[in-house]
Amino acid sequence: MQHDRRSLKRLLSGVSSGAALTSFGIGCQVLVGWWFDIPALKSVSPGLISTKAVTALCFMLIGLSGWLSQEHRAQIRVARYGAWGGGFVVASLGLLTLAEYAFGRSLGIDQL
Repeated sequence: MQHDRRSLKRLLSGVSSGAALTSFGIGCQVLVGWWFDIPALKSVSPGLISTKAVTALCFMLIGLSGWLSQEHRAQIRVARYGAWGGGFVVASLGLLTLAEYAFGRSLGIDQL
């Protein structure tokens, strides 16, 4: 029973690491696409509209926050605060974007 729990914990930790790395990697890909003006990299999938650079930055922050939130890192105060800070920035940008749509005003977030 104890062995099964450790195996499951190790499996879920690996899935969490993979998800964090994937999110960070997608954000990096899109930012490289914007930086070097490569249309194929600006989109998550060919044929879709391009992803905004701020969204790519949020993907990177989500990935970094997820990575910092893992159990063995979250015990370190700096890592925990970094994860919270990344989450706060992403949530704030999301709320500001929703406010833009709700009030029909542009705050220029997409043009950063």
